[in-house]
Amino acid sequence: MIRLRYASSVALLTATFFPLAGCSLLNSDSSSSTISAPEEQTYTLTIYDIDKKQRIQYVNDHVAAYVNHARQLPGSTEFMQRIMLSTVFDDLSDVLPKIAGADPGAVFRQQYHIVQSTHPQLNSLPLDSSSDAIVEAGLRAASDALEDISTRLFADQTDMATDINDLNSKLDDLDTSPVETHRQIEADAVKRIGTIMQNMSATLTQRFQPATAPSSPMNTPAKTPS
Repeated sequence: MIRLRYASSVALLTATFFPLAGCSLLNSDSSSSTISAPEEQTYTLTIYDIDKKQRIQYVNDHVAAYVNHARQLPGSTEFMQRIMLSTVFDDLSDVLPKIAGADPGAVFRQQYHIVQSTHPQLNSLPLDSSSDAIVEAGLRAASDALEDISTRLFADQTDMATDINDLNSKLDDLDTSPVETHRQIEADAVKRIGTIMQNMSATLTQRFQPATAPSSPMNTPAKTPS
């Protein structure tokens, strides 16, 4: 009797379990088949990517604003330095994508993200905390973004590559110099970035200027054969 009850129990469980398991597997298969591939990130074109004239005008104006702000550095105190640098990083966030052009690539975007996040990080930093690490990371990201732009768009400008190497050497001084000199070093680096962007802006302006038609020689009367 016990064996019969055991056998009937096993049969009942088997009949109940396998349909449920099959149903579960079917549900699993159906749910996995509905998983969609991740959406591909696309770059949204702006008027500055389409209209070269507007792009150059934007770059020229915003580089000039950046250079004007850079001239005011260094700040007289750590707090003033932080405020001035926040404005500088806002300028960089505005102008770097326009210099880089449409769909600049992953390297630029990664460095640009760091530049763009520097101002918010400075704002959230307690007043009694040093901003050196945040500023250095932002400046190095700006340098790397400019290096990527230079490699892609200005490979023929060897002086520009030299300027970027000099900028990186200046940033290296932040790791070896006394803390009290950091404000001046940051100011020098910011100004070097301005010089590099001015050269890029000037080169883009020359490239995109409409070509002037060659002047035709004045028509001279044909000589009458003698």
